[in-house]
Amino acid sequence: MRELHRALVGVSTQVDPYLIAHKRVAKAMYRTSDVHGISPVFHIRSELSEYLVVAYSLRTRLSPDELSVGMSKIDEEAKVNTADIKILVYDDFVVRKPEYVIPWIELHQTKKWSVPAAYLWPDYIHPIENRDLRSIAEGLHSNEIAEFYSQSKSVLDFLNLET
Repeated sequence: MRELHRALVGVSTQVDPYLIAHKRVAKAMYRTSDVHGISPVFHIRSELSEYLVVAYSLRTRLSPDELSVGMSKIDEEAKVNTADIKILVYDDFVVRKPEYVIPWIELHQTKKWSVPAAYLWPDYIHPIENRDLRSIAEGLHSNEIAEFYSQSKSVLDFLNLET
């Protein structure tokens, strides 16, 4: 039997008050992955853009390559052109491939990814920065503003006909 790994996956979409894109991604994520945690929805704003971002904590026996393919399938299944799905961390692995980078290259540089990830795994030690996610998220000096937007249960409303 293959070893069980922990991964964090981030999902970013355009701002949508009904969270339709996030609901579609969540439905696909729960159908195809062993999700054991989901962060609240965070509204991330900067001078140039704004997003709604959620992080998922997964338990998986998939390799990073297999997980990357799985996230691409979730993106296709959810049929959301505006979703950006990234593997943020995978245990303490460091992987640099054309298809993906682990830990995600912007994890320690932007609140967009670090704030929701820190909510789920605050004591994760970034293998390159050698700091935990909590201190990375709290210590970022960027023009981004990260605000609580919604509880994750609003994303997990699968009974909505629009999803």
